[in-house]
Amino acid sequence: MGASASNVFSPELDRRVGAAFMRQIRRNMNVIDDPEMRAYVRSMGLKLASNSNNAGLRFNFFLVENPVINAFAGPGGNIAVNSGLVKITDSESELASVFAHEISHVTQRHLPRAFERQAQLSTPTMAAMVGAIILAAVNPQAGQAALMGVQGASAQMQIDFTRANEKEADRVGVQLMQRSGYDPHAVPGFFSKMADASKYSRGNDIPEFLLTHPVTSSRISEAQSRVEKLPKSTYRDSLGYLHFAARVRATMGSKLPGKMIKDFKKKLETGNYPDEAAHRYGYAYLLLSANQLSAAAEQNRWLLNYAADYMPYRVLNIRLKLAKREFTAAITATTNSLELFPQNNALILLLAEALFLNNQPGRAGVVIDRFISNNIEIPGGYQLRARIAAANGRAIEAYQMEAEYHYWGGYLQQGIAALREAARQDGLDFITLSKIENRLRFFQSELAAENEIFGG
Repeated sequence: MGASASNVFSPELDRRVGAAFMRQIRRNMNVIDDPEMRAYVRSMGLKLASNSNNAGLRFNFFLVENPVINAFAGPGGNIAVNSGLVKITDSESELASVFAHEISHVTQRHLPRAFERQAQLSTPTMAAMVGAIILAAVNPQAGQAALMGVQGASAQMQIDFTRANEKEADRVGVQLMQRSGYDPHAVPGFFSKMADASKYSRGNDIPEFLLTHPVTSSRISEAQSRVEKLPKSTYRDSLGYLHFAARVRATMGSKLPGKMIKDFKKKLETGNYPDEAAHRYGYAYLLLSANQLSAAAEQNRWLLNYAADYMPYRVLNIRLKLAKREFTAAITATTNSLELFPQNNALILLLAEALFLNNQPGRAGVVIDRFISNNIEIPGGYQLRARIAAANGRAIEAYQMEAEYHYWGGYLQQGIAALREAARQDGLDFITLSKIENRLRFFQSELAAENEIFGG
């Protein structure tokens, strides 16, 4: 299904719209670039995607700090899950069911097919639809209203098409979960959880996931019927999921850290947690975020005694050293850990930060370049590189890195301004000026394309 959609929405157009989509998302939402959290989300997503019926597609999986219960798939294979949805999952398979569903929307080319359907009906422009889809990711209620607005007379046909998409994504998602080793029996339970949440809502607090993925009794019964034919699963939650979920619950979405600390402490004292080590890990990050460093260090000591070589505990230990401004100790700890895990992005970034804070910008620049080469789309790497270049007295490079920071962060006009400032600096050689001008032309072409897609 979906082959004819390529006639309207080519892979290259999908890529370009996807890049513009991510810039819009970064401008309007808090995308989490923490290397450890990002690594977990990507590993789950890619594990599922590799077992899909179109494993060659490009995917980008990311976490958004947002308390609303939602997940979404955008153009270009960009798939997001909100922290609010992670918090309500009770198992790794429940979270995997969300990713599998969104992956299935991409592999079945539901978005391009929607564009084709609208083109056949000669109704809205692609720009209006893409803009409404992005609005739906940021504000589902407003986005759904915008989609209905651009669909006009074809609204009922589009609703029927969306229902068919959801049914297809359910079916393909269950198959994907089974092939990937997760427990597909988690799907109807997760659907029921969403439906129950809507029953007791006050009308304006229905989980946003339901607005873009309506859960009906028929969908739940169909999911139940589908998984009953499958063998029982013995899948157990991974350490990665337990620690990831604990950290999300501890550090994201709450405006009352004092209350959260009390809640985590009480659960620790009463044993009310799925896994003690993961609970202490989340608790330590909660304490660190509240600047209660001694209490956080106490939890980290327990964790290191429990499993000294588990990398998340080592990373937490290094973060604590940086928070206490023990830069030399942080450098030593990070260097030792990199001998065991030389490709760990969290360690590489922490080493660059520690070296910079320890007044070693030269060494820091070498290390952060290594991080950027592995994470070209992460704005924070360029931001640190710009600070390092400025500390080294390299103004041209600082402006270039500032431009990359703005570009990947979604602010093209600021990136263009930074490149123009770089081109005005004294001491520019011909090769560097050529690179700046080429990058400037690329930024300008991307801005023109974004204005064409979204209007501007």
